[in-house]
Amino acid sequence: MGGSDLDLSVDARTRRTWRTSATTQDPGLTRVYRLSLARQAAGSPLRVSAGRLASPSLASVNLFDGVLTEYLGPRFGAGLFAGSQPGTSDWDYTREVMEYGGYARLQNAAQAPHRWSVTGGGVTSYDRGTTNRDYLFLRGQYNDARSFGYFSQELDVNRGWRRELEGGALSLTSTLLSLQYRPSGVLTLNAGYDEDRKSTRLNS
Repeated sequence: MGGSDLDLSVDARTRRTWRTSATTQDPGLTRVYRLSLARQAAGSPLRVSAGRLASPSLASVNLFDGVLTEYLGPRFGAGLFAGSQPGTSDWDYTREVMEYGGYARLQNAAQAPHRWSVTGGGVTSYDRGTTNRDYLFLRGQYNDARSFGYFSQELDVNRGWRRELEGGALSLTSTLLSLQYRPSGVLTLNAGYDEDRKSTRLNS
């Protein structure tokens, strides 16, 4: 923004519908799906973001309303966040489901011909003050000129009512492995493994 340390991100979408019957209706609707403000000084690895955020580094946490503080180094990164999930039906701001967590990521140099990264972390959430879900996650990625690989695993830590229903303190969820290899310009081989990507028990 104007050469400052601030970044503004807005995702606004508009829709207009024309309908003709006995009378002509011309309703319009504009909704803001994401609105966030971030600050990162020039040359600094620290970045602080607030608003409705999307974070691919936090496993199954996608959009949340809150604050994310990150250290973004060339080979090591880490972050902590706190916020709430948007409403499931109208995407409005609500404090019913609160989430807290963090991650750490290790990767090789950006100019390396063989790129890899490993990300791990944990997330806990509460639904109206009651335990909702606690889980750890680990993700890895590798790619070069001919191949690509991705791995993701989540481990639920069951406590309270979830432990009674799941029958144990730990349960593996969302195991995903994807591989791709291109031996020539006209042939690409794909393989994958996808197990137990089920709906997870939540308080609501």
